[in-house]
Amino acid sequence: MAVLNSLFKLRTRSHLITALRFSMLNNAYFPPYNADTFIP
Repeated sequence: MAVLNSLFKLRTRSHLITALRFSMLNNAYFPPYNADTFIP
C-alpha cells in the first residue's frame, strides 16, 4: 500500500506540474487531458 500511495503521490504531483505549465503557457488554468485522475 505504501508503494501504491507513493506512486499515486508522484502521479498527482506530475499532474499538478503539467497543469501549472499548461496554465503558464496559456495564461489560464486547464486540467490535464486525463482529468479523471487529476486532483486539484
